[in-house]
Amino acid sequence: MLGKILVVVHTGLSLCFAALALALYTNRIDWTSREAKAGKPEGLQVGRNRDYETVAAGSVRPAYAQVVALRPVLLYNEQIRPYEQQWYKAQIEFLKSGTVNEKSPIRQVTRGADGGPIVYDRPQQNGDVLEMTDKLHYQDPRDGQVKQFKDRKGENLKLNSQAGYEREYAAADADTDKQVKRVLAAVDRDSAATAKLKGPKGLRKRIDQEEDKRERVEEEVKDLRDLWVDTYQKLGQFEDVRDNRLKPRLLELGGKVDGEGK
Repeated sequence: MLGKILVVVHTGLSLCFAALALALYTNRIDWTSREAKAGKPEGLQVGRNRDYETVAAGSVRPAYAQVVALRPVLLYNEQIRPYEQQWYKAQIEFLKSGTVNEKSPIRQVTRGADGGPIVYDRPQQNGDVLEMTDKLHYQDPRDGQVKQFKDRKGENLKLNSQAGYEREYAAADADTDKQVKRVLAAVDRDSAATAKLKGPKGLRKRIDQEEDKRERVEEEVKDLRDLWVDTYQKLGQFEDVRDNRLKPRLLELGGKVDGEGK
């Protein structure tokens, strides 16, 4: 029974593959160079041969034409490349450690309408291969206008080299350390002065003690004031008695009173 089933399956598969092979044979691509005939198209190779003759025999190939057209540009760029490398190296070195002044400021690359740098056909008298300007600028995205950078004072921004900024940073750092030391010294003096104000023998304690003394003196003066007024009144009465009674008698005896005498 199993053998019969396998024979049937084998026969079915053979018929399927035979039908597939027949379909491929009747609908195959004609890769030959046979010309077209009545009811039959030309072979695929005929069109390819025609295209090859048009490109190779009738005109220069596009790729070769581009090579020929760009070869002078390539040669020029290769010739000027060493000079451009030296120029770019000099610019980088100037930005790192150059001496920036009015005659040699930090410059910015000028860009064209397409956003790319403006390249000269040949180096200029100052050696530049790109158009550059010392007016540092940017394009404002809000209105599209080209504006110059401003510093904190509102003047046109002027940059310094990396070495220049490092020197300024070192000077500012040293000045900051100096000011910090002054502040620490002032803190130490304030701490010492505060220590003098505090403690059992400090200035604050002494002020409190002096305040207590002053209060006691004021109380004592208040207590003695009445006695002083009474004593002053009695002294006045005594002087009146002296003037009224003793002065005449003293004059009789030939004495002197207040610079007077006989």
